Amino acid sequence: MSFQKAGDPLVHGKRQLLYYIGQGRRGTTYLFSVDGYYFRKPDQSVLGPPYLGHASSLWEYHQVPLSLPALPSCMDCHVSGVRPPIEGIENRYAAPLFLFAGVTCERCHRPAEAHARSGTGGIINPAKLSPGQRDQVCMQCHLEGDAAIERPGKHLYEYRPGDNLFDFVRYYELSAGPKPGLRAASQFEQFAISQCKKKSGSAMSCMSCHDPHRTISAEERVAYYRSKCLARHGNAFGERHHALQPDCTQCHMPANPSSDIVHTAVMDHSIPRRPASPRAPQKFAEYGLARVSSVSQH
Repeated sequence: MSFQKAGDPLVHGKRQLLYYIGQGRRGTTYLFSVDGYYFRKPDQSVLGPPYLGHASSLWEYHQVPLSLPALPSCMDCHVSGVRPPIEGIENRYAAPLFLFAGVTCERCHRPAEAHARSGTGGIINPAKLSPGQRDQVCMQCHLEGDAAIERPGKHLYEYRPGDNLFDFVRYYELSAGPKPGLRAASQFEQFAISQCKKKSGSAMSCMSCHDPHRTISAEERVAYYRSKCLARHGNAFGERHHALQPDCTQCHMPANPSSDIVHTAVMDHSIPRRPASPRAPQKFAEYGLARVSSVSQH
């Protein structure tokens, strides 16, 4: 990475980018290191036009924000086997920074060292956990709320499937009256208030619609997800309910027009019956998501 500001010879430099995180569909984050401390490369929205080679008389800063820490809470959902930071320091790690690139089997099945040695034990099947523990495997990365507060002495990166997620972190959402329309929210937050989930209860989980072991191709996407809906509603319903429109998600999981808000569900996982209908506040207590009506600083 190189940077410079037109007309300011003091603002220039280079950093070697060591890692990248993300699939590239909504964005990619690059990391660099200084003396064992890891930082995130600032993106275009942080840098602004002058850092991209365009002069601006309105822009008067004289430094590049190169101190954005690479936190374990950020990396934990995007890689597997992230190293815990050196005690007392939030962004200094032993190298390599993480053991496995991307999301591996261990994210859902627990670390597999013991299983690899003996061939038995050491891993779990989320489908065989209790409904609460099963759902928490997905929540660890797909439930965010407005704030996620780690429990005293605990860290989210210490959670392993089969543990109680809420022993490690609590989630909170600010309540300020009805929130009409599609708001920025994580997938599980939306899923929890869907009528599909409420009426199906523990029988329905993320795995009811998603296959964690493969990516559904664009060619089979419509038929694949329609089959998931009809497994619940029945083929007879499908034959009379907009039979000429096989893409159920077009109406009932409309896409978020945003393409650059991180950690926001792109598809509306609240699965509205009528997408334009305003949705009143719901209760999330059973998912460890507490509502906070007001916040004061002390």
